[in-house]
Parts: sequence; structure tokens; C-alpha cells
Amino acid sequence: MAIMIHVTSLEQLPSAINLLLNKMEELSRKVDNVRTVGKPTDELLNIEQASKMLNLTVQTIYALIRDKKIPYMKPTGRRVYFSKNDLETWIRASRHKTTHEIEREAGQWLASMAK
Repeated sequence: MAIMIHVTSLEQLPSAINLLLNKMEELSRKVDNVRTVGKPTDELLNIEQASKMLNLTVQTIYALIRDKKIPYMKPTGRRVYFSKNDLETWIRASRHKTTHEIEREAGQWLASMAK
């Protein structure tokens, strides 16, 4: 995938940088997808294993289950199981942006509004 960007003026620079950043994010997602292709199937964890993985007490995990704030499975109505992949996704979903990322996005937005 060749990316050709022709910038003929300084005014075009912000949109060219934005295009490059978007392409880099797309490539990063594709690399992540390639990495997961060879991984074994999803591992199921019991509550103690999930507690250890998340570094939370079992009591805290039960509270998260009660409040439906954590993905879980309860096939028999008694024992609780967790998908390791679901827990990793749940953790990543709570990621907060850095100041640098927020400033970059604000700069990109301002550049797009100046057009």
C-alpha cells in the first residue's frame, strides 16, 4: 500500500499529517489483527483467576457482576466464568487519552475548521 501525498503549501500540511496519522492507526489495527490470528482459542477463567488477572478482590468482582459492569458468563446459574479476551477488551475500553493525544486531536480539529 503506497501512500502518495503531495503538499504544495503550508495550509495543506495539517490535512496531510492527519491523513498520515489515520493511515498509521489503520496499519496498527491490521498488525494487531495479524498477531491474534495465531493465538490459541480464548481462555476461560474462574472468579479467582479473573481476580488475580485484574488485581481485584473476589468481592470487588462480585460487585462488578452485580452492577453488570464486567463481562461474565454464568451457564449453570451458579459458577461464574470470564473470557480472558473479554476482560482484556474491557480493560482497554477504559483507556484515557494522554494530554499529547488530546492536544494533537484539538490541533487537527482546529486545522480542519480553518479551511
